[in-house]
Amino acid sequence: MAATGENSARDAGGGDGAPPTVEDVLGDPDRRTGLRALDDVDLFNLLCIPPLLDEDLAEIDALSLWPVAAQYCAERRAFLLVDPPAAWRSYKDARGGIRALVAGIGHGANAALHFPRLVTDDPAAKNRTREVAPGGAI
Repeated sequence: MAATGENSARDAGGGDGAPPTVEDVLGDPDRRTGLRALDDVDLFNLLCIPPLLDEDLAEIDALSLWPVAAQYCAERRAFLLVDPPAAWRSYKDARGGIRALVAGIGHGANAALHFPRLVTDDPAAKNRTREVAPGGAI
């Protein structure tokens, strides 16, 4: 009997696919993919793009994504929440990245970076603490 329903891919030995890339998030305006999928939405107020991971679940440097996302939010009168990379352990570590981010985005009213990352209990790991990107909590 063939698997049916929303779990059919998993039941048939499928998977979640590859993690999204910066290009996936930027998308194609003509095909309305990535950010441009929001073109068909009448109104959205807040955009938070979670940290992107590579095949080995290492965080991807998405600095090139933020200026495009910030400009898109400005055009749509929405607000962008930027999550700091996990590599930013202290303000000293983050200084160069923050400067590059401000250079790319500017000091507009449509984006904010929240630093540092949050430390929270992880119920999936016997409540051991772990750092998470703050965008979802904000």
